[in-house]
Amino acid sequence: MKDELNKFVSEVQKVLRPITDAAKQFNAFLEKNPEVLKNVGHYLKNWPDYHKKYWAELASYGWFLNGNTPIAIEVALNQGKASIDRFMVAHLKDDLGSISDRIISSYPERKHVLDVAFKLHKDGNYIASIPLMLSQTDGICAQNLGAFLFSDHNLRAERIQRQIDESGDLLTNAFLEVLNTKTQFGASIKSRSKSKKDLAPNRNGILHGSRKHLDYGTEINSLKAFSLLAFVVYCFEEKKGRVAERDSK
Repeated sequence: MKDELNKFVSEVQKVLRPITDAAKQFNAFLEKNPEVLKNVGHYLKNWPDYHKKYWAELASYGWFLNGNTPIAIEVALNQGKASIDRFMVAHLKDDLGSISDRIISSYPERKHVLDVAFKLHKDGNYIASIPLMLSQTDGICAQNLGAFLFSDHNLRAERIQRQIDESGDLLTNAFLEVLNTKTQFGASIKSRSKSKKDLAPNRNGILHGSRKHLDYGTEINSLKAFSLLAFVVYCFEEKKGRVAERDSK
């Protein structure tokens, strides 16, 4: 029994030795390069500032973050529009159910409308799902910000800037800045070229029934509208959570 125990201990030591040696080497490296820890600490403290430019670029392609978005998103984004389109379509198809549940859980008073919007999308009725999701996005933004996302342009920008000034939280502020990014969603009806339409459905053109925007009813456009809706919910969900955390301290 003692021999077996000694053998077991010896085998464990063999397994742990490379880890122990690596830790010693790492500690020696940090002693010689103390600025590394300083840089890592600075990154961890300010990481939203490093990533918000990617989130704004993502928005320019008609896509937005949500609580389920994989961290590999920036790798796909660096490979261009086609890559990020494939990445987000796959992600949202996989996580549609859980994200939908989260949206409804956050706004149960809107459940009867959101259920219809999500069912229309699942049924492939994108002509109907897109306007419903855009209208709910607008309403949820107004409910939290006191300004509609698509119509109250100046008031929205003013309210967002005020919240940024008052927040002091880098992640909340980064999300609010993305929310204030100009995209094809909120562009003028005149923004109707194929290259522009390939970025996102145009809310004004769709809801005003412009004959130049009758071709919006596609799966990818419905997923982009869903992406924006999920982001607006996620944005204010994060903000409320951080305010509650701050007030509890």
